[in-house]
Amino acid sequence: MIQISFGKIISEIKKILGKLSGGEILESLSRLPFLLRVLYIIDRHKIEPNSRERQIVEQLLKDNQYQIDDNFLKLLKSGIIELILKVLAHFQNQAEGIAACMVNFSGILSQSSHGDRARNVEIAIAAYRVATTVFTREVYPEYWKSIQNDLGSAYLYRIYGEKAENLESAIKCYKNALEVCEANREDWAKIQISLGAAYLQKLRGYKTENVQQGINCLSNALSIITRKKFPLEWNKAQANLGIAYLELHRIENNENHWETAINHLSLALEECTANSEEWAELQINIGFAYLVNKTEANLLNSITHFETALTIFQHENYPKKWAVTQINLGAAFLYLYQINSEKELLLKSRQYLNNGATIFKREAFPEQYAVLNTNLGATYQKQQEFTEAFAYFQNAIKTLASIRGEIVDGSDLQEDKQKLAEDWNALYQSMVEVCLKLDRNIAAIEYAERSKTRNLVELILKNKNTISSPEVVSKLDELRDKIASGQNQLQIGASMKPTLLAQKLEQLRQERNDLQNKYLSVGWDFQFEQFRSSLSDRTAVVEFYITTEQLLVFIITKETQQPIVLSPDLIDLKKLESWANRYVKAYFYKKSHWQRRLTTRLNLLTKILHLDEIIEQIPTECDRLILVPHRYLHLLPLHALPLTGYSSLFDKFPGGVSYAPSCQLLQLVQSQQRPEFTRLFAVQNPTEDHDYADIEVETIQSYFNINNVLKQKAATKEAINKISLNTFHCVHFSCHGVFDAAQPRKSALILANDCLNSVAQEKYNPDIDKCMTLDNIFTLNLEQCRLVTLSACETGLIDFRNISDEYIGLPSGFLYAGSPSVVCSLWIVDQVSTAFLLIKFYQNLKKYPRLGEGTVAIALKDAQMWLRNLTSKEGEKFLEKIQPYINIIYQGQPEILKDLFVDGAKKRINSQSHPFNSPFYWAAFTAVGF
Repeated sequence: MIQISFGKIISEIKKILGKLSGGEILESLSRLPFLLRVLYIIDRHKIEPNSRERQIVEQLLKDNQYQIDDNFLKLLKSGIIELILKVLAHFQNQAEGIAACMVNFSGILSQSSHGDRARNVEIAIAAYRVATTVFTREVYPEYWKSIQNDLGSAYLYRIYGEKAENLESAIKCYKNALEVCEANREDWAKIQISLGAAYLQKLRGYKTENVQQGINCLSNALSIITRKKFPLEWNKAQANLGIAYLELHRIENNENHWETAINHLSLALEECTANSEEWAELQINIGFAYLVNKTEANLLNSITHFETALTIFQHENYPKKWAVTQINLGAAFLYLYQINSEKELLLKSRQYLNNGATIFKREAFPEQYAVLNTNLGATYQKQQEFTEAFAYFQNAIKTLASIRGEIVDGSDLQEDKQKLAEDWNALYQSMVEVCLKLDRNIAAIEYAERSKTRNLVELILKNKNTISSPEVVSKLDELRDKIASGQNQLQIGASMKPTLLAQKLEQLRQERNDLQNKYLSVGWDFQFEQFRSSLSDRTAVVEFYITTEQLLVFIITKETQQPIVLSPDLIDLKKLESWANRYVKAYFYKKSHWQRRLTTRLNLLTKILHLDEIIEQIPTECDRLILVPHRYLHLLPLHALPLTGYSSLFDKFPGGVSYAPSCQLLQLVQSQQRPEFTRLFAVQNPTEDHDYADIEVETIQSYFNINNVLKQKAATKEAINKISLNTFHCVHFSCHGVFDAAQPRKSALILANDCLNSVAQEKYNPDIDKCMTLDNIFTLNLEQCRLVTLSACETGLIDFRNISDEYIGLPSGFLYAGSPSVVCSLWIVDQVSTAFLLIKFYQNLKKYPRLGEGTVAIALKDAQMWLRNLTSKEGEKFLEKIQPYINIIYQGQPEILKDLFVDGAKKRINSQSHPFNSPFYWAAFTAVGF
């Protein structure tokens, strides 16, 4: 270690301090003597984070807890220490000596069991940052690498701030360290293990990609790290690989991944010292792996491993790990009961869960408390003790609502929020079922709604165009940090007055909830009565909700004091799921067969859904219908289903049939009253291979007073980004579209300079820089927009594998951007019929001087009925009406090209007496929203 002259340092510090002023600076300077004292002791005794002498510093920290406060943190962030180090750089090795001591201090503090762990980590991060001003990458690459690695670990376990952002910072630091240690392969491998662990926790981006990145890093490490030479690191890599493959199994339901996970975890266990803490941790991980794959044999194995872990993790020495294992055992016996139906198993499950509840109180461990109450509720539900089940489920849901801000902040519409919703979706399903058993229909639909599109609703409410001032956002962030810090103190037992701290936490959560309710009132806590009273007298809402065993149907009108709930036994869920699986497989893998059988499939779906019985429950005075699908039902043209006495469902409703992702989202967009409809922005045939798109837009723009159209090559992403879209009432894209089933956020609208694979659209990999992906759409500002029309393929498809019903697809992006209405398509559409349909749709819209409630749905319904019933003779007349626009797009080109186009159009129109009668041609487009 570099020898430091503290006398010289203090002399220089006095000179610097004499030039400083300001109350806050002077207050933080009160902690400087203690910092210097700590650094002096570290230097004198040559103390490092993993040395035995660290106890000297630990005792000093314990005896001076009042010094390690916010002022200490402010001191490190003030720039004063950097200023001192800058002056000391003129004296040989003095700045380096101080910086080295600060690195060691950071390592000791970040691992310390004394004080506020959240603040300790913040101070460590600040001190590491100070040290990097001396140990730069250019001059001291080895020191810089070591600090980056330590910073990565600090961010990985950081409590303050947004978890997603902290993980991104950790990954960045680990990558920085890797860049300068390629010569040292062993160090490189060790950092790969840390980076791999960070990727496994990564929240932003696609979960599958993150896990695969983690696997790559861990595999890289194992190519260098050997079992014999580095047993600890090898063991850690194997354990993390086991966790990674287990996560892949949960995502993809691939048995091979599960077997690989078991293999890696078992290898790690072989190398681990028996009866050690690490050995017991691995027993829990292996037990959990068996718990995930719920066969009887696997569940018995999981119980064995959990019970083995309890030989080490006993209540007295490891209360938290003991409680976790109790919860896992409770879950294992609950799953066993679902297989064997032996009451004794259920009672054992309840006993273990109650054991866990002695440790996991709501104040300190809200997430674990929610898990406990969910599982306890399930044990009562299985015994048909519904009142008790309701109470436990209610506790769990209230807890989730209370801590939601801490769990999901910082990730926009990223996969961490989706994952959270999916993880807890089964709880809401169970609660809905229990409510219906108790004849609490209003509570049932309120809980169903709280599980639907929750993240999208919150995002829209928090959008800069719709919500609060920066001061409110800042206050929410401040409350979140205080809650996280207090919660952590309770978890590690660091508070001297835990009861008072628990009460303070509840006050902070209530303050945060009150603030949220004030500014995020719609949708934050769905209220049936508020929604019911917002409906018009002539509107009916039919909401579907899929649980593990039933398809529930709720019917709401203004006159119904509580929702009408159809008998859960009416619809055979297994038949519906079988039908849906065949429909989806045919669409994605046998499109020609899917198209030929579409009418037959829709007829069968009507029977499976008992559509006639559903519609019979709607009062005759209701002429407008809003459908609220659930999960894979979002993919289906429900408006086109045949109905007794009518060709299609929408024929019965003159006021139109529209769709909403959820009632709360409908309630939200209904508040965006934008009747003006005179200014158009359009994208026209950017790939220049779609003549009907040219005709469509040329015709449509004539219906608007003001228009801005990007035509063909001009329709680039860069050009769109330069236009202020917030001034337009209508945004129309006439282009190609692609839905990415594997990664829905990569679904895109294809713009100029991007190439579409014409052979297989579903295999298209968009160029992120050239097309408009869902992520890009979320950044748009459409605050004056009344309607977005997506005249492209598959623009209405969503992530149908997402059990949380978070409605992830292009429409969600435009709803978030500000448009209350989106017209989009459910499949790859036909060029000719689409152009005819949408031209007629805009003609219909122009009949309304101002666009009101349901106008979009009515105009679309009328256009679809017109196209469905269009005769070949009427088609030719329509072609004549749009001839002037055909002339425009062929202006300056050889006449023969225009003649060939017109002849081709006439041939298509005259191919049948009713050329577009099949629902394939007219049913793809839906009106989503207001």
